[in-house]
Amino acid sequence: MKVEFEQEDVKTILYDSFCNGGLTELRYASVSIDWNTKKNKANYLSAKKRLEKNKKDSICYEDVMIEILMAGDSITFTDYEEEEDFTLTLLSVMNMFNSLGNEDKANLMTILTDECSCDAYNYSDAMQLALFGEVVYC
Repeated sequence: MKVEFEQEDVKTILYDSFCNGGLTELRYASVSIDWNTKKNKANYLSAKKRLEKNKKDSICYEDVMIEILMAGDSITFTDYEEEEDFTLTLLSVMNMFNSLGNEDKANLMTILTDECSCDAYNYSDAMQLALFGEVVYC
């Protein structure tokens, strides 16, 4: 069976990963978002303004991050140990996910199921697959 991730699948996996510990686990590996960089900060403020203008409910951090990506903008992550940056866009993640092997795709698909009993490690793995195309940090 061939698995192809659509935009909505990628959005769901990323949102769940942002909300459920994926970013926290990455921080333990010295990989995080520096919101003080000019581009990240501008993208964040712009996305937050769009959401405030169009949304009546409260806005959370993860909503803003998804809005950045849905608008075609990027979020840059920094690996502070390797001193390397990785740029995340919705298209780059969709391409990365669709280029993965079957085992990695199956692991990502579990996030999309109603029976998912995923934890922060699953979501960290998803973030690593989105950024690096492989799970680097266990």
